[in-house]
Amino acid sequence: MNESQGEWRPDPSGRYEFRYWDGTKWTERVAGSPPPVQEPSRGTVSVVAERAVAPTVQGEWRPDPSGHHQFRYWDGTRWTGYVSDQGQQATELYDGTVATAGVSATSPGVQGAAPPTVVVKKGHGCLWALLVVAVLVVAGVVLFGLAVNNAVESLNAEQAKHAITKTQFDAVQLGISHTALESQLGMPPEDTQEFVTKGVLSQQDLTSSCVYYNQAGQSFGSRFQFCFDGDSLRSKNAY
Repeated sequence: MNESQGEWRPDPSGRYEFRYWDGTKWTERVAGSPPPVQEPSRGTVSVVAERAVAPTVQGEWRPDPSGHHQFRYWDGTRWTGYVSDQGQQATELYDGTVATAGVSATSPGVQGAAPPTVVVKKGHGCLWALLVVAVLVVAGVVLFGLAVNNAVESLNAEQAKHAITKTQFDAVQLGISHTALESQLGMPPEDTQEFVTKGVLSQQDLTSSCVYYNQAGQSFGSRFQFCFDGDSLRSKNAY
């Protein structure tokens, strides 16, 4: 085989630095570095290995800084003409250009693209926060109103169990007994402690000889008072 038909190329197995290509197939001839060969002219692309200064043992395959190929061989001091795309090796003399991706020829290495800029949109968050607060306030007012309304209805229902009209009050005659009073009015009197609990009367205002009825159609606290002397009604008052 004529050696001029073959040439040294990077060993595709990766076991050695170079392996000899005889023009048709790989041979068993391997070496740490190939014999010197003539370097191709600038810009020439070949499907054979680059005839340039052989890479040293400190070299390695790195992303091509020119962006023309997937990888280019760095010999430890400079970029060589060895290039590779999808495992297919070829040669193209490096002309010093650097792709806009940001890989430097003077500081070789794998450099990723710049991290994306996170843009925070201001204004919408504050608007949503104000809207949520407004909804919560409105909901609170509505719930409070419903609670008050329910409390008033419950109070009116309780009050109605012990409420009489002004006409009923006026029809009561002095001198009747406790039993006769309840029979005439058709209901028992209000629990006096209810007036104390709701702040209508103080404990000192209460006497064991008096009973109270709520005034029908009025707010709680409007009352009729009936006071007895023994078991005989001696006085009645409206408040």
